[in-house]
Amino acid sequence: MIRMENIEKFYPQGVQKYFVLRRISLEIREGEFVSIMGPSGAGKSTLLHIMGMHDSGWSGEFYFIEQPIHKMSTKQRAETRNKNIGFVFQSYHLLDHHWSGHSDCQRTSLFYMRPLHPLYHNPQCSAHNSLPW
Repeated sequence: MIRMENIEKFYPQGVQKYFVLRRISLEIREGEFVSIMGPSGAGKSTLLHIMGMHDSGWSGEFYFIEQPIHKMSTKQRAETRNKNIGFVFQSYHLLDHHWSGHSDCQRTSLFYMRPLHPLYHNPQCSAHNSLPW
């Protein structure tokens, strides 16, 4: 379902490169649940943004349902993402007026395959009935 080979992402820092991700290879099969863990600054969110097809400034091979994402145009990636993927952003403060007072909710990035509803990952979340969708 998702296969990545030698994914790299870097930012120029003078004449050198500062690598955020280096030689990342992984495979996630249909039905698998995967957790991405690591210390702050390890590249977890960067990897999720690449997997979610929000980021195009990377190198390597990325296959999603056997489609070569690394060969797609920005428009093709957007169409594939919008058709197949949902994303709950780590920057939850964008929804503060809906989330305030709901400290029991997991506030982290969540990458999921459609047609799942974004709150299904935490059915005990008291915000479930207060969101507009």
